[in-house]
Amino acid sequence: MNFTIKDTKLIGLEGDDIPEELTLPEEVTSIGRYCFQNGVRKLYINENCETLDEEAFVRAFCLEEVIFPKDSKCKKIGKKAFSECINLKRVVLPDSLEIIESNAFEKCKQITSISIPKGVERLEDFTFYRCNALESIDMPSVKHIGASCFEMCYGFTSLCLTNVNKIKYGAFAFCNGLVSVSIRCEDIEDEVFYQCEKLRTVVIYAKELTQNIFHNCNNLKMVFCMSEVDKITSRAFMNCSSLEMIQFSKGVKEIEDEAFANCTSLKKLKLPRSCKYDAEKINAFYSTKGPIDITLY
Repeated sequence: MNFTIKDTKLIGLEGDDIPEELTLPEEVTSIGRYCFQNGVRKLYINENCETLDEEAFVRAFCLEEVIFPKDSKCKKIGKKAFSECINLKRVVLPDSLEIIESNAFEKCKQITSISIPKGVERLEDFTFYRCNALESIDMPSVKHIGASCFEMCYGFTSLCLTNVNKIKYGAFAFCNGLVSVSIRCEDIEDEVFYQCEKLRTVVIYAKELTQNIFHNCNNLKMVFCMSEVDKITSRAFMNCSSLEMIQFSKGVKEIEDEAFANCTSLKKLKLPRSCKYDAEKINAFYSTKGPIDITLY
């Protein structure tokens, strides 16, 4: 087996005798596209490798484990670098890492846990999309979670997000193992927890409960809003048929059309007198079973 290297970039492997375990040569500083669509199962990245290019390991179906050295210089994992590595079970990311681009680990269906180094502050769109077995992730410095970043990650049972500044569209949609969520975030886009079918309890610090944020979470029972909510937008809780209680510790200013549509278990709601809604003009509580006891304070 021979390494094909051009200007310190690995661009391929040649030969029929490719081993299952492989260590990169020290002169390699980056890994090019489609380098490992072969029989390599365990790969040791060398110290000097700084970049994994776009689609470096895409569809490397045999790859099971990737290990970076403690003194790794790697700073960037490119777009779709490990996309569809369906047997990848373990990746130990280096402390030197700063950038993980979009779709980097999408459809890596056997990864159960991963630690994001402190130098990484953004997870881009679709980074862990459809990583169905992912149960836990440590991301101490991440401030930005991209659209559909963890969509269809069925292994999550609980989430605690306290240091995130922005969560984009559908970031945790269809996480059907998720039972409880505690979240503090100033900027949450639409459909973040759309159709999380097992979700039961939410504690949230947010200024706005955005459109469809909990739409079709049909086992959601209790929601605790711990900060003042400026607005509950259209269809925020639509089809949350098990929702029994939502508590606003500091009040809510406005409720939009169909915000609680088809919340058939909701019987009581406590709202401040300053809350803007008109039960006769909008369908905020459309198709609930019987009248809701709304207490104004």
